[in-house]
Amino acid sequence: MISIISLFLELLLDQFIPKQLFLFPLFTLISILFLKKKNYIFLFILGFIYDLFFSEIIFLHSIIFILISLIKKRNIFIVILIITIYQILIYLIYNLNINIKELIFIMCHYYILNIIYYYILRIIYKNKT
Repeated sequence: MISIISLFLELLLDQFIPKQLFLFPLFTLISILFLKKKNYIFLFILGFIYDLFFSEIIFLHSIIFILISLIKKRNIFIVILIITIYQILIYLIYNLNINIKELIFIMCHYYILNIIYYYILRIIYKNKT
């Protein structure tokens, strides 16, 4: 359920973030770390829906979401690593016309947003258990 809410939250935020950056909040990606059961069919469908709204490469996020679900740890260093690898992959796939310095600057803003969201989810899940 939290992954679906995260997807809608990303769709909402997508209206306020410049589209030319190709970098956006990774709320759905982070929410996958908090799933109790590893339902690969759900993750595949969620990734497919994510691709329909955010990327032009069908099944890319389906595969990424399943790979992320295989990560068992939920600590901040894993989240930062996932965000970094993901943003660099998107940078390489879309062959963005920005230099590395600009990419790092843009990524720093997304670290802040995504880390805040990670801690919100962590608080929610701690209170739930």
